[in-house]
Amino acid sequence: MSSRHLPPLPRISKSSGKGGWFLVAMIAALGAAILLLLVFILRGGIRAPDPVVGPPGELEPLPSSSLRLPVVYDPAPLLETLETVVPARIGDLSERRPHPSDPALRYAFQAERDPFEVELRGDTVHLSTVIRYGGRMWYASPFGGDLTAACGLAQPGSEAPRARIRLSSPLEVDEDWNLHSEMRVEEVAPLTPEDRCRASVLQLELDVTDLIMAAAEAFLEEQTEAIDATLEELDLLPHVEPFWDALRDPIPLAEGAWLILDPTGLAGGRLGGMNAGDPNIRTEIGILARPRIVMGAPPAPSSMPLPPLDRDASPGVGAILVDASLDYDYLSEVLAWALAGEPMRIGEREIRIREVRASEADDGRLRLDLEVEGAVDARLRIVGTPVYDPGSGELTVPDLELAVERGGALVRTGAWVLRTAFPGYLRSQARFPAADFVEAGRGLAAAGLNHRFSEEARMEGRVDSVEIVRVVATPGGVVVRTRIEAEARLVIGDG
Repeated sequence: MSSRHLPPLPRISKSSGKGGWFLVAMIAALGAAILLLLVFILRGGIRAPDPVVGPPGELEPLPSSSLRLPVVYDPAPLLETLETVVPARIGDLSERRPHPSDPALRYAFQAERDPFEVELRGDTVHLSTVIRYGGRMWYASPFGGDLTAACGLAQPGSEAPRARIRLSSPLEVDEDWNLHSEMRVEEVAPLTPEDRCRASVLQLELDVTDLIMAAAEAFLEEQTEAIDATLEELDLLPHVEPFWDALRDPIPLAEGAWLILDPTGLAGGRLGGMNAGDPNIRTEIGILARPRIVMGAPPAPSSMPLPPLDRDASPGVGAILVDASLDYDYLSEVLAWALAGEPMRIGEREIRIREVRASEADDGRLRLDLEVEGAVDARLRIVGTPVYDPGSGELTVPDLELAVERGGALVRTGAWVLRTAFPGYLRSQARFPAADFVEAGRGLAAAGLNHRFSEEARMEGRVDSVEIVRVVATPGGVVVRTRIEAEARLVIGDG
């Protein structure tokens, strides 16, 4: 049998008797049953009663798992626009403003700001800068005329007082993939207690610092809408669309094995970055997906278009639940490769399996139909439910049943054997340690979660554990549901 070529299937080795996938377990468990059955046939024959038909097998819908997509954006162009939106000069020294409580006093101010410093802490953006300001004061003298004084920028040669300006806004990514900002002025205050606009006029000590701070704050409040509009020009959609398109395509794991991520939705993530150690804006988008592994021909890509961002969506289960499926045509092909055509000797007699076909039985179990020829011609049917026992780490077939159909007396005379001790013995032999399956699942998961889509985009993942949850024969094929404790993220550029 060494000259045969296995249909594309990862990590199966007939010669070693070990395999990394569900099919090997089924061949080992049910293959032992087939050989035992043939021994009984050649010794006198048996006829099995038909299995009892029950409800069809069902597998509950696969819940969503979550992959993290860190979106990275260089805010330099955004900050350049912000500098042009907010004037660098505030106020006008020729514009006289009334004092709110002293009708005899008028004042004017002017401030010049440094470039904004921008920092993103959590999901809140902070803008800060320092202004250097000055003022002029006019005091109406009771003797006629105005008494004048100046400070800071309004008085050449004097050192201008300074003030700190702080603005902030929570930032979130809206459903249209733009930033949403609601900027507020947090603080406009002298940088130190000495940074004040004071002046003496005759016996009068004038201080208009607080008035200048209030006027500067009011001016900045008028600029917040323009700041919000600038920030909201940041469009993250071009950074997400290429990844979504890549996620819809099947990912090759090995020859004949494919990982389908099947993305279904997007959940909003938190913003971060943009500080001294990280000058970029970052956000993590949760991609909801229903990953599964398919054996055989390349599956068609998903047709799911990029959905709006759902900020209220659940991030999905913590682990990744993967369905590995083998359709019955492919399963039949592999079983034929494993069992059909080669002679088998039992004592002095020789038989061979001519044909094998896998399908779902009416009661939802796995059904194998075999044509046997040689020393005896018969049609065999094996029906059973593969079950994973996490306690023993074994795949078993506890309800295995056999039937033999042939028109001669030879196969009818031993029916009592199957009705008595034979079923229990046969089921006890149909057991297979699943450690190889689990390790293969770990390897396939690691291969699928570490994949480069392009030079700019890749997926990175770490697999911590793999656990078989359930094995089901569905109308479309055999499905092995596996729980993979893993972390996965999608990375753009250097990440």
